[in-house]
Amino acid sequence: MPLVRWAPRGRNIANTRDELECLLNEFFGPDSSPWTGRDLRRQQATFAPRVDVLNRPNEVALTIDVPGLSKEDLDITVASNIVTIKGARKAEETSDDECYYCKESYHGSFERQIQLPENVQSEKASAKLDQGVLILTIPKTEPQSSFKIAVN
Repeated sequence: MPLVRWAPRGRNIANTRDELECLLNEFFGPDSSPWTGRDLRRQQATFAPRVDVLNRPNEVALTIDVPGLSKEDLDITVASNIVTIKGARKAEETSDDECYYCKESYHGSFERQIQLPENVQSEKASAKLDQGVLILTIPKTEPQSSFKIAVN
């Protein structure tokens, strides 16, 4: 085997990062690299459903992914311009002779707050749960007309 001269300045930074990433994966487990942002343990510890906010002319519509939850598992409040969604997913019952090879599904409670883009009428909000998708519709308030103030 021929000797190869070590040249620290000639090393590619990408190769060094790849070597360090492999070392971190060996020590902490797969998908734990700080560069990929895919730490599964961190994602499971901070679970929150994904939300789409649609700003329509007369209302704000939110679409929230909550698969496996029923309406009894959800608690939704609207205060000022903030929507708060709380929920909980129960763990599946398993028998003693069953053992997971891999388990990435989440169970436990979550809370998500969404700042709305405009003033809304929270008392007229409506929610519908359909096949794991929660659709929340909140009418906007009428824009306040400007008026002139006389100075005394």
